[in-house]
Amino acid sequence: MTAKDETYLWREKIEEKLKRDQDLLTFVSDSLKRSDQLTKGMVSILSSLEGRLEHLENSVIPMHNSTQNLLQLKGTTQKTLFYLDDAISHYQAVRDTDKVIIQGPTGRLSDYLACVHRLKKAEEYFQQEDPDGPELNMLRGRLESAKSQLESEFQVLLGRYSKPVQTVRILDVLDKKSLNGSAGGVEEVQLIPQTRLQDIISISTWLIGEDAALTAKRRVSASKFKTRSLERNPSHHSQGKLEPSSFFTNKSYCSKLKTQSLGRKPSIENKPSMDSLGKLKANSLFTKMIGLKSFGKFKTLSLDRKPSLDKNSSLDSLGKLESSSSFTKVSTSKPYSRLNIPDIRQPSLESIPFLPRDSTSHTFPSCKPKPPASTSYILPYFRPKPSSAFDLKAHYAMVRSNQLDCSMKGLKDHKSRNLLCPVLQSRRVDSAVKKNKKTGRDSILHIEIETYMACITAFLSLAKSEYTMVSKVFPLNCSNTFETLIQVALNQLIQNGENIVSSVRRACSRHDYTALVAMLPVLGRLLEEDKEFNMLLKCTTSGTLAKFSKLVTSMKTLAARALTDFSAHVKNNPDRESMSKDGTVHEFNSNTILFLQQLLSFADAVRSILYPHDVDSDTVTMEVSSSVQVDVQHDTGKVLEHLQYNLQSKAKVYEDHALGAIFLLNNYNYILKSIKKSSLFEVVKTSGRDPEVEYGELIEQQKQVYQHSWLKVTECLTEKNLPTFKPGDKLKEKDCQVIKDKFKSFNEGLEELYKAQKAWAIPDREQRQAICQAQREMVSKAYIAFLLRCDHDFSKHPERYHKYSPAQVEEMIERLFDISA
Repeated sequence: MTAKDETYLWREKIEEKLKRDQDLLTFVSDSLKRSDQLTKGMVSILSSLEGRLEHLENSVIPMHNSTQNLLQLKGTTQKTLFYLDDAISHYQAVRDTDKVIIQGPTGRLSDYLACVHRLKKAEEYFQQEDPDGPELNMLRGRLESAKSQLESEFQVLLGRYSKPVQTVRILDVLDKKSLNGSAGGVEEVQLIPQTRLQDIISISTWLIGEDAALTAKRRVSASKFKTRSLERNPSHHSQGKLEPSSFFTNKSYCSKLKTQSLGRKPSIENKPSMDSLGKLKANSLFTKMIGLKSFGKFKTLSLDRKPSLDKNSSLDSLGKLESSSSFTKVSTSKPYSRLNIPDIRQPSLESIPFLPRDSTSHTFPSCKPKPPASTSYILPYFRPKPSSAFDLKAHYAMVRSNQLDCSMKGLKDHKSRNLLCPVLQSRRVDSAVKKNKKTGRDSILHIEIETYMACITAFLSLAKSEYTMVSKVFPLNCSNTFETLIQVALNQLIQNGENIVSSVRRACSRHDYTALVAMLPVLGRLLEEDKEFNMLLKCTTSGTLAKFSKLVTSMKTLAARALTDFSAHVKNNPDRESMSKDGTVHEFNSNTILFLQQLLSFADAVRSILYPHDVDSDTVTMEVSSSVQVDVQHDTGKVLEHLQYNLQSKAKVYEDHALGAIFLLNNYNYILKSIKKSSLFEVVKTSGRDPEVEYGELIEQQKQVYQHSWLKVTECLTEKNLPTFKPGDKLKEKDCQVIKDKFKSFNEGLEELYKAQKAWAIPDREQRQAICQAQREMVSKAYIAFLLRCDHDFSKHPERYHKYSPAQVEEMIERLFDISA
């Protein structure tokens, strides 16, 4: 391509670009013109809008201010109407609530309390706005009437629905407690229906609040009047009370006082002095003068004027004492109310009478009346509480205490009757009780203890229920009421426990330690419920809590002393008159083993007795438990040794040593079997002794002693003094007589032993069979050998001497010691 062509192409491109730029410039210029036109139009529109808004603002602002003023007036009017309606409702409170108040709260307690609340609000309103108006007194009268009706309703509801808890419900609680054991707490019972309880709570809440409000008002009023009195007369607080007798003893002072009173008129300038000192002294003086026997009369001049005080005199308001029998009232700065009711806070002097004095007497008596209380502490007017004031908490405690006591007595009678009926219905047991005083005492003590254990759990359940209810009825301060409430039932429970302790103490003094075992369940139950008792009684005084602790301590002390005396009694028991004729187990032996078995079943109670100051630490508890285990092992082994010694001494009572051996065999065997059936076996075995081996050896020794009693039978069958002869030889008369004597001795010895020993007894079947088997084999073997050697014609009538065959002898021995034979 040539240069000319290239130039031509560049020129076309530049021209096209120029044309586009010109078109763009034309478009921009047109856009700017249109934008300027739009801007001018918008400015004119905004200027017009601004003028119109300014005109609108000038028109709306006054209207807005007027509206705000109207709204404020409306709010003020509504608030005024509200307060006015509230004030009107307070004025109409008596009229609107009269119908409900007159009908009483029965059946309409909610409406009644609402009316009482309205009266209370009205009283607070008039107390603040118009304390001297008649409405306040009327409202107070209505409130007093309402309070009396609520107190009556409280008494009716509490008396009508407070009933003793049914014994069946208490027994259900005891059954659930026995099923749950010590893991679960004691279940509470419902004492009063929930709806009626809520009514009682509502009444008590109002009455307690009313009493608290009245007490607070009295305290505030007393403090206010005391402060006012001190502000009026500061010197009165520092100088103390003036003795009115000084006015009469100082003659110059009285003379000056009379002269000033007769010679001038009342002064208004000295009124503050009168209010501060004159009023106090005058009131105190005139109150003192009531008890005087005679007094002079005032002059007539003093009737129509009020007393005043001078700057230099302490009292110039009495006037001249000549011809008046009454005084005018001391003026006060506070005016009368519109009902013209005299203010009792400022006592009137006109109401104080004076007795005429004797015309010849011009001195006052020497006796001094009782000085009055300071007028600075006179309280404002409140309606006095009637003399028979209703004590809400005392009445509640009295009613609930009676019901709690009746519930406990009902359970006690029920348990005693149910436990006593089987004993009385059984003729055999009844006759035994009549013949054996000890059996009768044990039965009665058992009934008492079973009943007492039930009463412990029942009291805990009922007392917890009472505490729950009294905390709802009197939520702020229920401790004193609860303590008063449970005192009767708690004292009876403690007294019953002390009676059981006394019975057990008397039984232990007679060496009857089975009573101690009967008391251990009671101690265990008390220790089991110790935490719950402490939690229940922690709100009471220390004296009430100490009653329970004292009972537990007395039981522990008695049990510790009895356990100490028991071991010595086992060793030195002198009872040898109750020995059985058949050599069976002695009652003392069975009682001792039974005592040890039952003693181990109350390990917690024993630990509390041996270690009364045990703590709750796990390490210390483990150490104490191991120490208790060692002591129990040592004491048990020691008691068993003493028991062996005692049985051996008792066996010497029998003249027949064989019977003594049977006696010891039976008792040793009973001890061994009883130990093996209980935890005593492990206790004794842990101490290093094997009771099975030890008592097995003792039993074998007594068997050998018993077998010695048959020597006089078996010795007759020996070859001693027996003639020697051969079969077919004819015996000599001397030899025949020897054989006859041996048969005779055998027969007599066998019959004698059989007659004596068939009345003896070995209750244990294994021991009886073992002894009879060994004795049968020994006697039968010797008898058969004797018959084989002496089977000759030693008599014309051998049946006279050969009475028993070997089988008959074995049968006789088999029937020994058999109670049923």
